[in-house]
Amino acid sequence: MDVAFPPDTFFIMAMASILSLGLVTVFYFVAHILNLPKLKLQAKGEYSQVFASILLIVFATYLLGVFTNMSSPIMQSMLEQTYGASKSLEFSNPNYDPNLPASGDPAFTIKISELGNDQRTSTPGNFSIRYMENLANCLISYYTKVYVLNSIVEPVEKLSMEIGGHEPMMMWAYTPLVGILHIAAGYITHALVFVYVQMRALAFFNNVSLTFLLPLGLVLRSFALTRGAGAFLMALAISGYFLYPMTYVMMFPILGNSAFNCYHHGIGTGGEGTIDLPYTINSYLEADCGADLSSTMSSYYFVQQNDSGIRAFIKGLTDVLLPMITRVFILPAVPLVVLFTFMRALTSLFGADIAEIGRGLVKLI
Repeated sequence: MDVAFPPDTFFIMAMASILSLGLVTVFYFVAHILNLPKLKLQAKGEYSQVFASILLIVFATYLLGVFTNMSSPIMQSMLEQTYGASKSLEFSNPNYDPNLPASGDPAFTIKISELGNDQRTSTPGNFSIRYMENLANCLISYYTKVYVLNSIVEPVEKLSMEIGGHEPMMMWAYTPLVGILHIAAGYITHALVFVYVQMRALAFFNNVSLTFLLPLGLVLRSFALTRGAGAFLMALAISGYFLYPMTYVMMFPILGNSAFNCYHHGIGTGGEGTIDLPYTINSYLEADCGADLSSTMSSYYFVQQNDSGIRAFIKGLTDVLLPMITRVFILPAVPLVVLFTFMRALTSLFGADIAEIGRGLVKLI
């Protein structure tokens, strides 16, 4: 995969370097004419920075093309050492729409040896986005089941009947079950937000780093007043495009993939202790279930008949959500730590002090 800058990018970067060189030359002659030794010394120092910017612009396409073409083989090699080249990985189909049969299946499988040939997984960024989509679809699948099951159980938990003037029959025994479903829905919602934040960050770096951030950084680095911001953008672009998603690839064997392929398990898949829900979210809302005593009693009989299946589903939720906390909230902190650490080192290499940039931003605010 070759790096393709937007049209006229090299012309703009070349003109910025020439303009910067001209300004430095003017300052040098002004300092020489006015006999200003400090300004003259600073102008001499700026020559090296200008030529460094020119070299960075000249080699940008070549070096980034090499890095980009190497990233996919490195990713494949890392996964092959763990799983083997013939291992097939399953990912959610980003184009799947249940209302469009032509969109294909909800998931697709691909061999590790063919990751680089498929546009959906050809780069570490695309691969990481597909992995996060797996997590998101799994969470959405479980949230849907939790919502529908809770919409059946909660009216039963609030049900009370007075029979023949005697004490009413209360369903408080289902209160802990409803509480667990509420807690699970809250955890899933928070996890989904965090997953989508990571997906948007990966998509941002994958689509914008080499086409906008890096060229802008090269242009800004050509001038003394904006050199710090330019170096920061260059470090952000390179770190975000290569290192940040590659860290997800490195953690993929730890994070695991098979546990989040939710298309083959859950409520309604058959087997001992499973249940078939009588509604989907849309059909439940359209039928106004739980709005009258008749529908509430139907829910009551459903809960009574499927008690073991409901308990099995609750246990399955626990088995999924506890590892999910680690995979969604804790382990993703590792790529961020690596990203910021590498950015700090790379920013200094490009001629800027990230600590000074931070102090400047604080003063500006």
